[in-house]
Amino acid sequence: MTARPIRRNAQTPDRNGKIFYTSTTSLSHISKRTGELDGISVDLLRLISDKTGLAFELVPVDSPEELYSLAEQGGIDLAAGIPYDYDLARERHLSMTRPYISSQYLLMMKEGSSEETIKGKRLALTTASPYRGETVGQVVRYTKVADCIRAVESGEADYTYVDAYMAQYFINQPQFRDLKLIPQTYEPRRLCYGVVKPAPQELLSILNKAIMTLSSAEIQGVINQNTIQKQPFSFRAVLMANPVESVAAIVVVSLAVIAVLLLSLRRRVRASREAALELKKHFRVYALVNEYFFEYSYRNNTMFVSDPSKDGGEPDLLRYDYSVRPESAREAQRRKAFLEVVRSREDGVHELYIECIDGMSHWLRIALETVYDGDEPAYALGRINVIDEERQEKDQLMERAQLDSLTHVFNSEACQTHVRASLSRMREGERGALLLIDIDYFKQINDTYGHMQGDEALGQIAALLRSSFRADDIVGRPGGDEFLVYLPRIKNREFLYNKCAALCSRARSLPLAEGGRITISVGAALSRAGDNYAALYQAADEALYDAKKAGRDQFAVAEREERA
Repeated sequence: MTARPIRRNAQTPDRNGKIFYTSTTSLSHISKRTGELDGISVDLLRLISDKTGLAFELVPVDSPEELYSLAEQGGIDLAAGIPYDYDLARERHLSMTRPYISSQYLLMMKEGSSEETIKGKRLALTTASPYRGETVGQVVRYTKVADCIRAVESGEADYTYVDAYMAQYFINQPQFRDLKLIPQTYEPRRLCYGVVKPAPQELLSILNKAIMTLSSAEIQGVINQNTIQKQPFSFRAVLMANPVESVAAIVVVSLAVIAVLLLSLRRRVRASREAALELKKHFRVYALVNEYFFEYSYRNNTMFVSDPSKDGGEPDLLRYDYSVRPESAREAQRRKAFLEVVRSREDGVHELYIECIDGMSHWLRIALETVYDGDEPAYALGRINVIDEERQEKDQLMERAQLDSLTHVFNSEACQTHVRASLSRMREGERGALLLIDIDYFKQINDTYGHMQGDEALGQIAALLRSSFRADDIVGRPGGDEFLVYLPRIKNREFLYNKCAALCSRARSLPLAEGGRITISVGAALSRAGDNYAALYQAADEALYDAKKAGRDQFAVAEREERA
């Protein structure tokens, strides 16, 4: 490995000594804080100086090669931090002191690299390295150990070997934290001081004795002081130590700043446009919703109405002066119906069927709000919707809710409701009729031909009834195989007889599976003003019982006493 030399004058009883060293390692370097020489070898030399009284002048050199060159030329007396290696000492004409530190070799490589084999990988070594270990693959030479480590960190080399003290020195720095260390089984690296030959025995003896007197605590203290570095706080150090988190934080902060700027800009633009768009906004709303908005003035008896544009543009503003007499009775009637709602002061939603300005009648929904000046109404504000389609859908839904799902005639509840309403409208002298119809032997039809054929028979009877009576007659199915028909107006009893006979006759012609035929029994009762549904139904039901008792496939009309 690369030696760490130190340069310094050493005054002994006989000669002055110069000690050389290289910088930027834990063994020897120039302190950035004080600008003075520092490191393990330097601090131990200071301890030796304190114990022996020797004085040294330290002068740095750039590389081990420069150190050994100066030693061969006789330009130095002492070298610090050289490997404790007899071959190297003999080759460089140096006499070695006792080793003052010993450290295990470590393999240093990038995180994520595989340490299973180093075959074929690039090994970074110094030009003066005495390393004798495995060097399978390409060896890349650098001037200093620091250059070897930087080469591994940058990817120029795959791995290098360093001692534990150098490794700790560099790993503590943020830019080298992505390097990993792997202990090696080679002979530990030991460092000593080298005295240039011919070496004074007195100097060697003094240095050896001084090294022997150094306690383990003193040596360890020097090692800790130079390998455990407290890194000064800086944003650069934080960024290098936490690159992913730092980039994420910068992105988040940048996005937040951009968002704040965009929000501020958006608010400014919105504020500048609000005043100009306020009036236009209201008109566009009127156009988009395709509704009529109105404002009625009680004081002037006038009304403004926004008429939605047909082409999607801004609506027209129409003015009506109700203080002017209407031109026709028809217009007066139309105005009266509308103003009754507007002037009613009954805030809320109103629905009415009225003739409109297009000459046609429509269902309107009016949402009304009255504005008061004190206790007196000042304005009536509102919205008008044409709800013809909605009302039609609603009526259709209500109608479907009243129909029997199988036969599509009125269900039981709807039958009762409509018959009761018709009875309540009868006047004295008017006559009506209620018919109850049963399919004869309906259970046998189901048992013989199946329920699908039974449902088909029910559908045929329902169709027969709808085609046999008028549109305003009430046709329904109270349940099972029983049907109901109510005629609000009939001429006389004879008309009822003929209607019942025709009904039975037409039923016989309805087809049934396998040559079968459908027959019906009919019970009828005449109605008059003042009748209630229950009594009328009971009379028709008793007549139906008589028809069935007489043999079915016929009708019977109840005999009801005339009220005085």
